[in-house]
Amino acid sequence: MQAEAIRKHSVNQFISHNSLAMHHELSLYDLFKDLDLAAWDAYPNVDDDYVHILKGHDLCRSAKHDNFWILEQKNGYINYSTYNLAIRPGLVRAWTYLDIARGANGVVYYRYRANRWGNEQNPNGILRHDSSKRRAWYEIQQLIRELAPAGDVMGQTKVYAPVAIIHSYDELWSSLAKNQYSNYDCHKLEDEFYRALLSMGIVVDLVHPEDDLSPYKVVIAPNLMLISEKIAGSLSDYTASGGLVIFNIRSGQRDMHNAMTDKTWPGLLRKLCGVTIDEFEAFPPGKGNKVLYKGREYPASWWADIITAETACTEAVYTEQFYQGKAAITVNTFGKGRAVYFGAAGCADLVADYLRALLLGAGLQPLCLPDRTFVIERKNKTASFTFILNMGEVPQELDPGIRGTDILAGREVAGSITIEPLEILIVQDGKPA
Repeated sequence: MQAEAIRKHSVNQFISHNSLAMHHELSLYDLFKDLDLAAWDAYPNVDDDYVHILKGHDLCRSAKHDNFWILEQKNGYINYSTYNLAIRPGLVRAWTYLDIARGANGVVYYRYRANRWGNEQNPNGILRHDSSKRRAWYEIQQLIRELAPAGDVMGQTKVYAPVAIIHSYDELWSSLAKNQYSNYDCHKLEDEFYRALLSMGIVVDLVHPEDDLSPYKVVIAPNLMLISEKIAGSLSDYTASGGLVIFNIRSGQRDMHNAMTDKTWPGLLRKLCGVTIDEFEAFPPGKGNKVLYKGREYPASWWADIITAETACTEAVYTEQFYQGKAAITVNTFGKGRAVYFGAAGCADLVADYLRALLLGAGLQPLCLPDRTFVIERKNKTASFTFILNMGEVPQELDPGIRGTDILAGREVAGSITIEPLEILIVQDGKPA
């Protein structure tokens, strides 16, 4: 209603709205449906691992499958926190480049001048309460100068995301309403896959369950306990046409009304996955099982779906309990594609190793990135920009997989490089290494 009222009285004015991205009470897919562009407020901690921030960028970008804006970028202290670390020199500039790298076409800082009244009196402003310039002012000025030569071209590019994670608000709300087990956490399940992909430099879109999946080489569904005929059909069509889809624990157990299916688990996904889920275990702290994959045992500490492979092939098995030797991971050929059922949770190393092998098989080139170091590409048909960022506090060595020249400092990038804390490299039209 507000958007309709504004459009009646404005010309060439885009309409957006603040959001908090990973706060799950409100669907961003619904919020931004009738708005011109998606936007959110980014408030990273000084000691952040940036998973929450990057997922916020990815979700906001995926809400309209387009670039977005940051309407509030933190640039100083924050009012609502258990602690406040000082903003290190260069951090505001680095936060902004991280925004842009992940798809932000506009970054607005909160605030211009620190607020003297009300609930938000801490100096989260480019100017202090006395109007003097904070360090953030000079970093923003530096960034504006740096972006001037290439900014117009960069603004016409979009983030390249070859992998999609299905992000279901219905699933999140179902978990809030009826979680059943304290160790079953939708966010943790999603993060296990997300963190693994992040460490490999693979950017993902966080897509609605009914989105078009055809642009993606791999689709991951870590939370798909609730499923409809439409969603199951879309996933089957995607797989049959040559796609690779990965399902996680409890998939297909309920309908969209949160009622348990009367079909054999995994319900509407049984034919696609080629498996039957016989039983499961939700482990208490300190308990678990082990999974044998390619000669190595991996601990599974949260959950175990006990799988009988029907048309699927077994790729990993459990090594303990009464279901020793039963399938933990299966893959089923379906049409021209494959459907994986990943039946264990709480096994980050297994997720990472298994995903790496799958991604290589799908024609992608996963990297080995150090902690809080990111490689992100924005591109269109005629230009590309590869951002290499070290958001940590120590130098890191990495091979970004490309060669070219950094447009910020003129530094040559090829093979293994060392990148200093809060250093940002942007390689324009780089070539694969």
